[in-house]
Amino acid sequence: SQPDPEAAWLRLAGRASEACFRALIEHAHDGIVLFDADGTILYASPSTTKLLGWRPEELQQRQALEFVRADSQDAVREQLAEAVRRPGVAISSQAHVRHRDGSWRFLEGTFTNLLPEPGIGAIVNNFRDLTGRKRAEQRQAAFAALGRRLNVASDATEAARIIVGVADELFGWDSCKVDLYDAQTDQCRSILTMDGVRGQRQGPERDDVQRGW
Repeated sequence: SQPDPEAAWLRLAGRASEACFRALIEHAHDGIVLFDADGTILYASPSTTKLLGWRPEELQQRQALEFVRADSQDAVREQLAEAVRRPGVAISSQAHVRHRDGSWRFLEGTFTNLLPEPGIGAIVNNFRDLTGRKRAEQRQAAFAALGRRLNVASDATEAARIIVGVADELFGWDSCKVDLYDAQTDQCRSILTMDGVRGQRQGPERDDVQRGW
């Protein structure tokens, strides 16, 4: 039989498209993960390693929710369920996801149900890391609140407690000490100390209960 030029061209075009697709995936900055309907990870793009530290093969056949922080799991579970109910519709999602080093990263992305699509057969998750932006927003809000609260502090100890509370919220300090500098005497006075003992927060305690400003 005579060769079919059209079929040969389609096969060649298909291979070229696949190569182009793979090149785009491998060099993408955003992460791409494919899930089964029950949230099992079928595929993770190489960029996942840059974003979350996990090698793609370490993620395959594991449950997506295994990597989601407890306070984000209900929302992600519902978003996946909604994606299953609405094929082809991009469902927005935000969640804290565990990095391989144990830290949490704030991710934003979409779930798109392409399970019915031949050649894909998966829920596609495109995501990006917004941890830096989220932290910047939290710092900005915390410092704005700090200024407002300090304006109404009645004495140095109350101000120190406010500062320590904001710092703890932002940085999770295990311990700190607040001293008040007196420019007239060129000396520092200890105002407040906070410490952690066996993982339990102690304080903050007032070091000098007799002194105000």
